[in-house]
Amino acid sequence: MSGGKTGDDDESGTVPGMSKDTQLTIDNLAAALSRHHPALLPSGASGRAGVAAILHEAPSGARTGAGLLRLLFIERATREGDPWSGHIAFPGGMMERGDAGIRATAVRETLEEVGLDLAAVEPLGRLDDLRGRPLPIIVSALVFRVSGETAFARGPEVKEAFWMDVEELYEPARRTSIVRRRDGVERTLPAIRMTGGIPPRENRPPLWGLTYQLVANLVTIAGRPL
Repeated sequence: MSGGKTGDDDESGTVPGMSKDTQLTIDNLAAALSRHHPALLPSGASGRAGVAAILHEAPSGARTGAGLLRLLFIERATREGDPWSGHIAFPGGMMERGDAGIRATAVRETLEEVGLDLAAVEPLGRLDDLRGRPLPIIVSALVFRVSGETAFARGPEVKEAFWMDVEELYEPARRTSIVRRRDGVERTLPAIRMTGGIPPRENRPPLWGLTYQLVANLVTIAGRPL
């Protein structure tokens, strides 16, 4: 699922005084999320979706160096009738009747879409809820940390699962925009080029919309806005 209100003081969980040159780590992100009070929204007319923002530290000897923070993204498969078809997203999907809550939704969908089992993983925190378009759903995101080697088993709704170093998202050369028309009005939206990554690929769609907003919320909470 692709494309929030963000805090601007200590009560929001934002890390005060973090330099733009300070590398984000699991520890400072976890500390900021523990203080963050997410803005929650009631479910929309079409329900609620739960997604997982999954963090991982690069293992020793990785090409980008040990300790660098990575974020898991998927490219959704192209499917007729899917408003998020082909988008860059976090693993996730719609809450189902049998789900005990938003965590259960995020855990179930992550297992179905990429084969990662988060059932025993305690979330680091929750991001601000977002209101989806064009469907009137509410998107809720939980932040998880995984460690060790990871392997993906992609479900039919996913074309690719890949890691992106968080620091790469700040590179000026990646900044771009897309133009979308809704209700006869054109809007220019911020986006990030997603070339490279792990495994590397040069022709991925850009990150924009709901997932862009969730990423922006996450790094703003940590004190380093995009």
